Amino acid sequence: MNKSMFQMIAPIVAIVILGSCTRERVIEYPVFERGNGNFATRTVELNEEATVLGIHRGSRSDWSLSAKTHLEADGKQYALIEGTVFTRKEGEVVHSEALEYGKTYTREQDSVSLVFEPLHKQCKRFDFIEEEGSDFNHYGVRLDGKLYPFLLKESDYPSYPQTEPLQPIVPCYGTATVTLNMYKQDGTIDEVPMFGLNNKFSNERYLNFHGNSYSIEASSVYNMIAFGVSLPVIPIGYDQFVLMMLPGFHTTMDIDAAAVLTKSVNPRGEQIPLDKCFKFSGPIGDLQEVRVHERWIFNTFRKIADADTLWHVAQEKIAAIKNNKEYSRRQKEFGRLLIEHSYVNQYTVLASKGKCALKDKHASELRYLKDGCSFYFIGNDSPLAYAYANDIKGEVTEWMEGYRRARRLSKRMLQMEVMPEEAFDTIPELFHAELKCLNDSAKVAVERLRAQNKKSIIKDTPSCSGEEFVSRVVSECPGKVVFFDFWATWCAPCKKGINEMEGAKKKYEGKPVVFVYVTNETSPSATWVRETDSMHGIHYRLPNTMWEDIKELNGGGIPHYLIFDRHGKKVLDNTGYSTGLYKDFFEEIDKLLL
Repeated sequence: MNKSMFQMIAPIVAIVILGSCTRERVIEYPVFERGNGNFATRTVELNEEATVLGIHRGSRSDWSLSAKTHLEADGKQYALIEGTVFTRKEGEVVHSEALEYGKTYTREQDSVSLVFEPLHKQCKRFDFIEEEGSDFNHYGVRLDGKLYPFLLKESDYPSYPQTEPLQPIVPCYGTATVTLNMYKQDGTIDEVPMFGLNNKFSNERYLNFHGNSYSIEASSVYNMIAFGVSLPVIPIGYDQFVLMMLPGFHTTMDIDAAAVLTKSVNPRGEQIPLDKCFKFSGPIGDLQEVRVHERWIFNTFRKIADADTLWHVAQEKIAAIKNNKEYSRRQKEFGRLLIEHSYVNQYTVLASKGKCALKDKHASELRYLKDGCSFYFIGNDSPLAYAYANDIKGEVTEWMEGYRRARRLSKRMLQMEVMPEEAFDTIPELFHAELKCLNDSAKVAVERLRAQNKKSIIKDTPSCSGEEFVSRVVSECPGKVVFFDFWATWCAPCKKGINEMEGAKKKYEGKPVVFVYVTNETSPSATWVRETDSMHGIHYRLPNTMWEDIKELNGGGIPHYLIFDRHGKKVLDNTGYSTGLYKDFFEEIDKLLL
């Protein structure tokens, strides 16, 4: 049977199978214990000849299913017989087609009906398995229409007096720690994923990159050396929960996986109180609770397109928090600052789009940016433009100014520029430890390259704009053919081209030919230095902002190749690489050397 015929008759076959089955039971919106909500079972139909799952695709990205998709129950596997994919617009089905294993479906194709072998009659729960380790898997789908029991006990974070105010904090360089426990119905604790934790200066991931995430008795423990607040994200169900990590503080978050999934994935979950889903422990546990309860504030503000409405909505939110009888004074003051922080972020975005002036007529009414309580929210210098425009001065502004100077210095060191000791004189002591580590890394990398006596030369970013970069490099190579390779350490076609060319280009040694390799900050510094060891030529690692302004790239992809003749005239401009393409490049270079 050819593919087109299969696509035509498969939906019909599925309908015939379903129509011939004796319907016994339909469970709508069954709860499940674990999973990330990318695939959520909305209906389960149980009958004598098949088990039919109606599944909604939650994530907006494209998706596909493997041929290994099956159900598991009581140690037995149940195979997938057939499937139908539906395309919906405004809630209505506008197209359906037979499921093909491995085929990529778009975000508009957001639901699928899957027909499996029939589960045994005594089955009480099953697991949906797309493939081992798949994001689509969900476990413990109940067939009795009931919720799982709630698992979490009362929080044990300090009981602050209702009248105690929120105390300022002093930024420090230290370890921030979060312990995450995702409790399962069998009494065990499952690993909890986290993402979004970054090194403030190097943009390398702290987690895993530095090996400082680990497990103790199945708990997930995340450590981070930092000097300001960090906001990692935990994806559970359809939600992404932002936490708060502060140097010197340890917070524990207990998660009832089934309760979270039921609340976020299924309509019936809206009846579940949020405090049944999470419990916090630690000295800032009560503040974490506010951040989770008010997690939609930033998304609400991001949809507002004018400054007056933004201010009006912010005041409504502040009033709602003030009147929340469940919050202590400390939590209310934290909640107000959370809203003001989100307000300033969105106001700055509107100003950047020309929707309003950066000078805000309401700035004097804010507490945010004006005392040490703001450090619960500030981990970089992004609010500095707002502070300058509204003449906000003090310890918070000074911290952000110090951060900005430290960040600029770190960028130079990430380009393998070793800094003298006096370069740190204008940088606050808070940032010295991190910067000195970067400087030491730069020293080691440069010394290693020199010791290897190779022809790989790492150059500093030239003091020019992105638009001038290529012409600037060409002008520094008078009388030579210049070959540019724009690449990245994560780009497979780029590295294929580099590997094929490396040995073959040895014939140009001693000839007026220069090979220039250019990447940007998306290539991790350590990986870039390691890989350039074996790439003979001149190397640049540019800031992303500069890369984006290189006019010769024309917004295209990578790998991207340019060749300039010995008079500085561009003679080749090519995007993409295929096997053996370097021979065409070298034929062009040979002509230019005649």
